[in-house]
Amino acid sequence: MAIGLLTVRRHILGLSRLTCRLTFGVNESWCARGWRLRHRNRFWAGWVRVFGARHCEKSWRHYYG
Repeated sequence: MAIGLLTVRRHILGLSRLTCRLTFGVNESWCARGWRLRHRNRFWAGWVRVFGARHCEKSWRHYYG
């Protein structure tokens, strides 16, 4: 069961990165983008609030290390 959940999570992260790349032309996930732009406007600040600051920061660190 754990292997199945990890596979699903990997596909979701890949889909997030793919849709963000197609929309904005950058190779990052939506949460990484939200963390990076959270101080620019309320939309991204709200995104980080909904998905969690810890999660979004971890996603940002994954892409920008």
